[in-house]
Amino acid sequence: GCGMIREPLFSALPALKINLHLGISPRYRGSATLFWPFYFLEPNWAGSTFHIISPEPDAGDIIHHSVPKLEVDDKIHDVACKVVKKSADDVIKIIKILENGNDLTLHKQKGTGRARHGSKKVVQFKGGGVVHGPRKRNHEYKLPAKVKKLAMKMVLSAKLKEGNLRIIDKLEVKSNKTKDMVKKINKLGFLSATFLEDAEINKNFSMSTRNIKNIDVLIFNGINAVQILKRDVLVISKSALEKIEKKFV
Repeated sequence: GCGMIREPLFSALPALKINLHLGISPRYRGSATLFWPFYFLEPNWAGSTFHIISPEPDAGDIIHHSVPKLEVDDKIHDVACKVVKKSADDVIKIIKILENGNDLTLHKQKGTGRARHGSKKVVQFKGGGVVHGPRKRNHEYKLPAKVKKLAMKMVLSAKLKEGNLRIIDKLEVKSNKTKDMVKKINKLGFLSATFLEDAEINKNFSMSTRNIKNIDVLIFNGINAVQILKRDVLVISKSALEKIEKKFV
């Protein structure tokens, strides 16, 4: 919430007291500062400020401005979420700086005639960092829906040709005991199998299979090519087969 830290609590806190202010100080200070950039049509001023806590409101030395990258079609809620996400990421960075033994401020921000610095490891100092050094990149690739659908067709066809595709009426059993299910699976000769049901899995069937090694039970919404290839045999209920025919055939 919005409030000030006053004596005697202020003096009892550690020497380094940092506040995360949801606004770009000193342009936007006080409360509800994330609202005003939208009110004045200045979304580029939406962000947060890390500053040293002082007895006066939002008057401490500024450590860091956290400004998210915005897109043209971002809505107010999108910008607000990005500000919070970027601020949370920067909190982790600042904590790591402190853990490495670096000071967040090398000297007073104002009155010294020197430029403000947040770390001794900046590139301007001897033994500092590297300009545009290596950064962790995200190599995640999202497959198109058509590719996923084609993969499912190929996997299902392969299971059918191999004779490892079985169709049963329903995935239901009377007993929920694992040993009874193990006997049935061994009788069928399944060393590893994926059981696929339409929507809701029978409670007894789920409980009796959950502790059996190399046996998986899925509903139709959770089906994917990797899971089918993971086990030797694919066992499908008739209701799940109807959905597969509608979606993949």
